[in-house]
Amino acid sequence: MTLPGSGTLDYGTIRAEFGSPTSNVYLNLYYRGGPYCVNLPENSNITTSSTGQLAVNNFYSSTGGAKVAWGTGGSYNSGGKAPVVSYGCGAIGLPNMTSQSIVIGSLATNLSRCLKSVGPLGGTEMNTGPASYQNSNMTQRAFKLYNSSAGLEGTYTTGGAAGAVGYNVPTGPGSYTQFADGLNSSVNGLPAPSDGWGTAMLSTYFIIKAT
Repeated sequence: MTLPGSGTLDYGTIRAEFGSPTSNVYLNLYYRGGPYCVNLPENSNITTSSTGQLAVNNFYSSTGGAKVAWGTGGSYNSGGKAPVVSYGCGAIGLPNMTSQSIVIGSLATNLSRCLKSVGPLGGTEMNTGPASYQNSNMTQRAFKLYNSSAGLEGTYTTGGAAGAVGYNVPTGPGSYTQFADGLNSSVNGLPAPSDGWGTAMLSTYFIIKAT
């Protein structure tokens, strides 16, 4: 959970949110952009320097890295007469996600694939843990994509069929495709997915967060 915006906040609460070794815990361990604190807007009060000054009140309303996934993506061209160009992480010809842990609504799971394909049957694809299959936390869920400077690059929102019992979206345990979601949405009169991010950012460093 995100840390509270006011009230009592101690080292133990911060450690529980961000994770760390169980001994020799000190606040500068959690500098933004380091191994425990990702560079997100809600962490903007936390210094980016491992030698900078930090106080407990810098951590109000901040969030730990276990809530979001990130990676440094790439691109891959399938070739052939009807080539598909994919951008992101976790598929053939693409790098793996660096950190897969993510919280989607109330569901703590993992994200092993995040990519966008351009070509026949192209669109956004994600692969989450098996518990996401037909799980209401995936229904009309917004995912935000941030760059290395914590700038918002775009938002992708799944459709009304995603994760819903009775619909084949995701297309298998943990799998999600924009194509299948859109198809089921149009056939069943449900809200369609909304693709609000491009391909450029997915081929570099990105952080993805479910809101």
